[in-house]
Amino acid sequence: LPRAPRAGARVSGRARGGRAVAVTFLHAYTFRRHEEQAGALCREIGFEQVSLSSEVMPMVKAVPRGLTSCADAYLTPSIQRYLTTFRVGFDAGLKDLELLFMQSDGGLVRVDRFNGFRAILSGPAGGGHCTIAPRPSCRAPKPRDMQAALWLRA
Repeated sequence: LPRAPRAGARVSGRARGGRAVAVTFLHAYTFRRHEEQAGALCREIGFEQVSLSSEVMPMVKAVPRGLTSCADAYLTPSIQRYLTTFRVGFDAGLKDLELLFMQSDGGLVRVDRFNGFRAILSGPAGGGHCTIAPRPSCRAPKPRDMQAALWLRA
């Protein structure tokens, strides 16, 4: 990919307040290198959230892949802010526990891999469930903290 358009992209994207970007190239399902280069360029420009369709949903169909990467780019920053405030509400920020969140497909994923498009039906919309393994240093969560489906394991 040419590196020259960086200055124009910086002015048009970030200067207008953009913080997240979704990148979808038509054939990224089989050749992801160009999408990865575009993602690196977006990070260099200063976008905080870069969702690559080849990472978010590696499939042949470009339209669903693009829609999913857009949803991920839009939702992931909000999810990350929520998770940060969620963890702060517990002793030691839950650093001594393996924190897993339930995804839309019902599977569990580590908190650092929990992203926007897999959280669409999780949490309040998915009927949050919470199980905590008792630990002396871990205080019980307040009901307002149980807004996301999660599993805490000692």
